[in-house]
Amino acid sequence: MEFQILKSEDHENWDVFVDMSPQGSLFAKTYYLDAIGLPYKIGVLKKNDTIKAGIVLAKNELHLFANPLFAKYLGIQ
Repeated sequence: MEFQILKSEDHENWDVFVDMSPQGSLFAKTYYLDAIGLPYKIGVLKKNDTIKAGIVLAKNELHLFANPLFAKYLGIQ
């Protein structure tokens, strides 16, 4: 498996992955993350160009990585 930070053009693939995962939630979807306005990156583990697991890395007002508003956890497999 390979770890990588997703580029913005791959965010649609992330949203599909979130929809298919039992751990997926609205709070991990890119349209929610864009709406709350915090800078974020999405780290994923890929195998054969398929996302197998991932996590949203969002920066809060103090520029520390933390879960965005209302999100309890953002690790998804």
